[in-house]
Amino acid sequence: MDALSRANQEAAVGNKQQAQQQKMKQQQAQKEEMQTQIREVLRNCLEPDAMSRLDNIKLVKPEKYQGVSQLILQMIQSKQVAGKITDKYLKTLLGQISQSQGKSTASKKIIYKRRGVDSDSDDENYWSD
Repeated sequence: MDALSRANQEAAVGNKQQAQQQKMKQQQAQKEEMQTQIREVLRNCLEPDAMSRLDNIKLVKPEKYQGVSQLILQMIQSKQVAGKITDKYLKTLLGQISQSQGKSTASKKIIYKRRGVDSDSDDENYWSD
């Protein structure tokens, strides 16, 4: 009896795991489909050089890409965009986004402080006997 109930429990656990995996696969497929649709809308609304710039941003700063693409999609939905978005206009949008985010995400300067040469008089007599 114990072996039978243990086998049933293991089968139930296996079924739950399969269901979770299937659900995760479906969510991933939906996410990929949504990204494909967004990309297609962007491709239709951006000039090729602007799309190229946006692709480069996606490679370097994915979070910035998400913000810019969401902004562009909102502009399209609210009909603030007439015609295709040029590279020049995309640069303007990027500048506005960078300014609105402020200094918190601005690139930080790295300052190297180098120690000066120590000119102790003790060191001069170290090698001489």
